[in-house]
Amino acid sequence: MVKSVAIGIDIGSSTTQCVVSTWDRAAGAVSLLGVGIAESYGVRKGKIVDVEAASKSVIAAVRKAERQSGVRVKSASFAVGGVDMAAMRARGMVAVSRASGEISDHDARRAVDAAQANLEPLSNREILHSIPLLYTVDSNLKTTNPVGMLGSKIECQALFITALQKDVRNIIRCAELAGDVVDDLIASPLAAARAVVPNRSKEVGTLLMDIGASTVSLAVFEEGIPVSLEVLPYGSANIT
Repeated sequence: MVKSVAIGIDIGSSTTQCVVSTWDRAAGAVSLLGVGIAESYGVRKGKIVDVEAASKSVIAAVRKAERQSGVRVKSASFAVGGVDMAAMRARGMVAVSRASGEISDHDARRAVDAAQANLEPLSNREILHSIPLLYTVDSNLKTTNPVGMLGSKIECQALFITALQKDVRNIIRCAELAGDVVDDLIASPLAAARAVVPNRSKEVGTLLMDIGASTVSLAVFEEGIPVSLEVLPYGSANIT
């Protein structure tokens, strides 16, 4: 029996894919145990439009991955895509909580929360990722990691990756119909970057372009973090 497996599912416009993997300590890398690919139904422009049809695609992909890996899939991390995904920026400022003026992890998180509170109303959207881009200590010193520094106030500029609530709920409902539990939801451009973009490239600055069947996902990285994200309503099916 394989322990500590990681399972990912991507419901795309053309295909639905399930990957079963584990960490190979000897090689110091991820080892693939099984891959399942099935034709997608009920998906347009990376968005689920028919939950029941999409769930059947998930079931088919999962069964193929299970047969190949010998692992029973009960839960997985799901990728979130679609043309309505958006990246939004905001700033927030808080006072340092410690009397000594030393900035803690808690202060850094509070600054991100303050930035989130300053976002425009998200009545129909859900935040998938909150990513601090830059901290400013006492309106002067700029850094990506303020923990341990001294100051009286800290400001954070953060990037928030959001998706429509209905799209997120459709993915969760699709997983439920397929008999799976959603462990995590990950923006598909970030998931793709984790798989194929080296850390060094993210540090010096790079653009990841993921050309799907009906969408193109773009993610820009600098200093090791994503600074911009966009999904275009065109894909390989539009190229003749």
